Amino acid sequence: MNEISFTVYLMPKARQEPGSCVIGGHASVYKKTSQRDYERFLMIELDKHRPTLPFTGPLYLKLTVFLPIPKSHSDWWKEAAQKGIIRPITKPDWDNLGKVIGDCMERKGFFGNDSQIVSVFFNKYYSLNPRWEISLQEKPQIKSAKEYKEWLKKEVT
Repeated sequence: MNEISFTVYLMPKARQEPGSCVIGGHASVYKKTSQRDYERFLMIELDKHRPTLPFTGPLYLKLTVFLPIPKSHSDWWKEAAQKGIIRPITKPDWDNLGKVIGDCMERKGFFGNDSQIVSVFFNKYYSLNPRWEISLQEKPQIKSAKEYKEWLKKEVT
């Protein structure tokens, strides 16, 4: 079983909705510049943790994001948020955060396709140090009847 865990010290940002325009009478969709720039920075950081070879089997992704504590709240609220007692229930939402990290990890060669991610465990907290904490674990995949029979024997014993 292969596993990697690492931290990216970059404020987590979600995938933005694409922009749209009409060019020559045809509708066009494009990635906004701020999204493209953020993903470029994120991929530079991800590159530092990329495995030598891409994972090829089913993957379990554990993703914990730490968002900045809003300055607009009282001191007691900020303290409770920092201790994890108050959790972010506002945007960015988990699926857009997961989409950004999954797409960028795919493009950096962590795995062949994000469809390999079969399980996700997600947490969202506040922190004075915004960051992504990422753990990716590859599970063995049974590839033949022989392997399946061997697996069944282990399960029975």
